[in-house]
Formats: sequence, structure tokens, C-alpha cells
Amino acid sequence: MKNKNKKDKLTIHDVVVKRILPLLAIPFILSGCSQKKSECPVEGDHAHLYIAQTKYGTVKTYLNSENLKRGAYDWQNETITIETDDPEFYKVKGDLFDGRENWDYLFNYMKEHQDFIRYHYHYTAVESQYVFVYTLGKYGFANVEVPKEDWTTNKNVRGLDGIIQVCHHKYYGYKIEYKDGKYVKIQSPLVDDIREIIDEYPYFEFEPSKVYGQEHDLLKDVLDNIDANYYNDFQGPDLSTSEMHPQKD
Repeated sequence: MKNKNKKDKLTIHDVVVKRILPLLAIPFILSGCSQKKSECPVEGDHAHLYIAQTKYGTVKTYLNSENLKRGAYDWQNETITIETDDPEFYKVKGDLFDGRENWDYLFNYMKEHQDFIRYHYHYTAVESQYVFVYTLGKYGFANVEVPKEDWTTNKNVRGLDGIIQVCHHKYYGYKIEYKDGKYVKIQSPLVDDIREIIDEYPYFEFEPSKVYGQEHDLLKDVLDNIDANYYNDFQGPDLSTSEMHPQKD
């Protein structure tokens, strides 16, 4: 529950930062160098089952490929037949997976990507710059102290100035439609819960989110008492149930 008791010494700007913050680390190592092919005996157009094991769970999808490795995916013997116009569909779909068949992965992903705080801080870095060196009476390279600023999730770092960002994940998916004689991939709007789009936009990447920050300017001595829910106007996903289509009261 959000804390509605605002303290006098808090000054809230409620400015939504437009820029996208860096995405979190991908939960697996991509392997794109190996192009070893399977010795598949199946004739005709077909797609193989590919499986990826990640920290959020197992992901399964069908790809029109014979590569033993495809990114995070591993080739499997299981196949499905590709109809006449399907090769183009699989080409456009690429490595996307059907979220309806991999819901456990998406739910675990949302559960692990809850709102968090970044703290703004200042520091001094020493850099080698081409400047006029008075002791030498000429220009040359010298070590110069340069003021810097950055963001961190560590609230104990030196140089905090009281500015924080409550960072929030918004999710997106894709749908593939046949338009003007070809398949096209269309990205969904950004939403707070994947359930809002999964039926209309059922295809997803491994990292189906972007991060936005809501900025607040506080006094430094209150930072220890702040968490991501303290002044948070974002609406997160419903994590009280793992059902893809929970029953409504």
C-alpha cells in the first residue's frame, strides 16, 4: 500500500522521465556463433520445436530452422508441418515465442521485475585531458579532476543529492497480421500487466519490457526510509494470482 502521509520536508515534482532507462541483464547467454546443422530426415517444409532454459523458466517455440543452436534455443526432433504460406509467417515471427503457451515464463518475468529505486549522485573522476600545463608553459596531457553525475541502486554510495527515480517496467508483445499480401509484425502498446495484451498480441521476446522512471526530489536525510512503493503512481501487474485469465469477482 502506498504511503499517503507526505512529510513536510519532501518536495515531490512528479515528473515522468521520458527517456528509457537501460534494460536489466538478459537472463541467459546468447550464442550466435555456432551454425551447426542437424541431420534431420524429415522431408517437406516443417518447423522444429526449440527449447530455451532460462532463469524464469522453460520457453518453447517452433522455428523454421535446422540450426542446433538458435540464440538461447536448442533444436529438438519434434516437428510440425508448414503449410503453403507459412514459411513467410515463420520468417516474420523470428525467435518470438507464443506467450499463451509459455505463460509461466512471462509471469515469473513480471514477478522478478517489480518497481525499484535509482539514486542520483555526484562524484569526481580523474581523466587525462589535453590542457595548458602552467608548470611546463605549454599544452600537453595532464590528469584533471572532472565533476560527474550518474544513477545507482545503492543508497549508501557517496555523493547522493536526494533525487530519486521510482523505476517501473512496462510490457509489450507483438501480433502478426497478413496485410497487403504479406505478413507484418505489429508491436502492442506498453502496458502494466502482460495479461492486458496477451490475447491480441500473443508473441513475445525474452525481455518484453521497457523501464521508465518517475522522478522525485527529496532531502538526503530521508532516503533511508524510502522504498519503491513510498511515492509510486505506477500500477503494477497483479501478482496475487499466477493465472493467465483470473476469474473476476
